[in-house]
Amino acid sequence: MAARWVGVGILIVFLAIVGAFVAAGVMGPRERPSVAGQTDGMAPRPTATRPRSINEQLGPWRLDGEIALAETGEYQLTLRFTDQTGQPAAIMPPPLIQAAMVDHDMGIALSRAEPKSPGIFRAAGMLTMEGRWRLGIVVGDARADIAVDFRR
Repeated sequence: MAARWVGVGILIVFLAIVGAFVAAGVMGPRERPSVAGQTDGMAPRPTATRPRSINEQLGPWRLDGEIALAETGEYQLTLRFTDQTGQPAAIMPPPLIQAAMVDHDMGIALSRAEPKSPGIFRAAGMLTMEGRWRLGIVVGDARADIAVDFRR
């Protein structure tokens, strides 16, 4: 009988410790991401670092874009495509974004940019590890790359 009460006592102590850890995790202080509020229903616009620009010819289109990267690894990529006359380019399907880490084989994260207006697309994502990343912007057979160094 005494062994049973010892077992129940150990179980109660164990559950109390687990409960304390759960309560601390739920109610404890949390680090707030350093990003601004929502924009256009997209992920929050990262504001921690100065945006990097990309300007190049991508197939028959001119690509002007920028990437804003937050300390949390969140990024927002804005892409503007124009045709040879300088008018917004009609691109279908929207550009494919390929995020890959340069120094580690972490696979390639694929996403599709969302059209916002004629010739303008946005993509948002998360870089999961510190280091150098390459974001590939793919339209048909044409590809442009933008490199970013992610540090917290």
